[in-house]
Amino acid sequence: MTTSAPTDLLFMMAGDVHRNARALRQLGALAADGMSVRVLCLPGQATSPLPDGVSVEPIAVQGSGGPGFFRRLHRQFAEAAAAHAAKLVHASDLYVLRAARQTARARGVPYTFDARELYTHVAATAGRPHVRFFWDVVQRGAIRQAARVWTVSNHIADFLAERYGITRPDVQLNAPAFREITPDPFLRNTLGLMPDQPILLHLGQLRRDRGAEVLIQAMAEWPTTAPDAQLVFLGYGPHRKTLERLANGLARVHFLDPVPPNRVLPVTAGADLGVTLLQPTCLNHRYALPNKLFDYLAAGLPVVASDLEETGAMVRRFDCGLTVEPNRPDAVRDALLKACTRSADTLRWKRNARVAGETLDWNAVSDRFARQMRSLIP
Repeated sequence: MTTSAPTDLLFMMAGDVHRNARALRQLGALAADGMSVRVLCLPGQATSPLPDGVSVEPIAVQGSGGPGFFRRLHRQFAEAAAAHAAKLVHASDLYVLRAARQTARARGVPYTFDARELYTHVAATAGRPHVRFFWDVVQRGAIRQAARVWTVSNHIADFLAERYGITRPDVQLNAPAFREITPDPFLRNTLGLMPDQPILLHLGQLRRDRGAEVLIQAMAEWPTTAPDAQLVFLGYGPHRKTLERLANGLARVHFLDPVPPNRVLPVTAGADLGVTLLQPTCLNHRYALPNKLFDYLAAGLPVVASDLEETGAMVRRFDCGLTVEPNRPDAVRDALLKACTRSADTLRWKRNARVAGETLDWNAVSDRFARQMRSLIP
């Protein structure tokens, strides 16, 4: 097999890099530090330009899940990676971690791991102990030898350190770079809404256990005397058609396709309230800090969020909205009503959301991430 010219970093992920905001931020930091990066990822749509010095090699893997798919994914990523003489290998998720370790061992170089989820306890493993056991074995065998590990919340960092006997992973929040944002009227213009109609925004993928059904039920019980709020789902996912059928006949519930990552914050800033309602169906959800939460705060939106370990603590820390039991439509409705009514509370939450966005700024940690990577390159 012909080997390519040496690159600083081989960045592997079982997803579309163009739609992964965390990966795009990390790649931007590495490119700004002058590193050359080759990305191996699943095919997707090039909706976002990549920084200079970053190239992408899509790896088409037949199927979308199950043991056969993951065997093929490992084999094809390992085969593709063997053609690259990288000085450092990075696994951006658990599903490519074995391929990253195999590649690094063959090259005699270190590898790193970004535990973007608590993979052994995601929703797909709930009630499936054999699946959880398999991924626990995969993770245990590779995470201990990784030169560095990152994750997304303090609870997950503590869990990984205790479970696998490793140095506590660095917590790298999924917060975007803070900047002054001019609100984009895309949502209001697309839906033909008036200025006095509050927009309640749900960003991100439409999957089970994200609370979308509860939100729709809450809007079905919206009082006629309340502000004429409109719920917008801005995203895609396998659950969208089911949700559209559930919302059929509800004029105040809307579904729009996602916008490119570079438009997410301006479009979000054109809403009035952000909502994240992860259900406590698995440990990963309880310990999660969803991307959408940080997008809302960076855009200056107050939030209504699930009262889970990490999410609830973040909202209370900054006093930027309300927390709620995410599986109760009546409680969600009441929280939305309070949060979209102009009051001293909502004005305070909005001010504090901006403070949170400025505090949780990717720019404040991007240089550190690049230095950590650079220190591992011979």
